[in-house]
Parts: sequence; structure tokens; C-alpha cells
Amino acid sequence: MKNLIRVLFVLFSLTSIGFAQNQTGIDSSWIYVSGDYELIPNIVYSTASGQDLKLDVYRSGVSKEKTPTIIFYHGGGWVAGNKEEHGLLILPYLAL
Repeated sequence: MKNLIRVLFVLFSLTSIGFAQNQTGIDSSWIYVSGDYELIPNIVYSTASGQDLKLDVYRSGVSKEKTPTIIFYHGGGWVAGNKEEHGLLILPYLAL
């Protein structure tokens, strides 16, 4: 019985390691964010090493007057993530 418990423990430990990987992307296609905002995606602001550098502009749709600007930099270091994954983080500030 002790051997069975040990084998099950080792088996569980080894299989759970596979589920402990870092998340490589967020599927935000199913997320609905209420609010009135406008998204202008993929504006090319420069080119480096033959690749277009792009930014997204999120504008409040509530006010047509001048509003404060928030600049959010994705600091992935060209290693992990992308700007689309972090767009939802700034949406609450558009309602301010």
C-alpha cells in the first residue's frame, strides 16, 4: 500500500510539472468590455530592421473634447507577449 501511494505521488508530481508552464498568450476574443471607446489599431510609427513598428490608439468615445493622454508601453523586450494582450489593461482608464 505504501508503494502504491509513493508511485501515485511521484506520478502526480511528474505530470503536474507539464501544467506549470508560463502562459504564452491570452485569448481575449471572448472578452466583452462595456464602455464607449474607439480603437485605431496598428498605426505604423517607424521601421526598424525591415519591420514595421506599430502602435494602437484607444480613444474615449464619450467626449469629443480634448482629453488627457495615457501612454502605455508594453515592456516585453521582444521576447514575450504582445501589445494586444495588454490592451484590456488600459480600457478602464478611458472611462475617467
